[in-house]
Amino acid sequence: ADIDALSAPGSRACIEDFTFDDAAREAYEQRRVKTDELRQRLGDENVFDPGDLWYTDDERRDPAAWFDTHNWRVESLTGSDYLTQLGRPLPQEPSVAATFRAVFVSAEKP
Repeated sequence: ADIDALSAPGSRACIEDFTFDDAAREAYEQRRVKTDELRQRLGDENVFDPGDLWYTDDERRDPAAWFDTHNWRVESLTGSDYLTQLGRPLPQEPSVAATFRAVFVSAEKP
């Protein structure tokens, strides 16, 4: 069963959908090196790496489109648009700016 079949009316889902272009991959690899260093320093293989949750293949469907085709109410907002709404400056450093290419998707089942 999928999330639609298991969800009652009024259920909500929120997703941070990352765009994985070359800049985002490079920024992630830099962070992953730091995570690996932390694992070694702590002697703990269980240090959480968010990259373990990411899908990088092109076969994954856009979550906003998926919810829309299943008749959920969908709103999407890019990370940079979110910062603009808050009146916050956009990061200038490429490795940081790459993290704001994400799209925040919220969906509610009618």
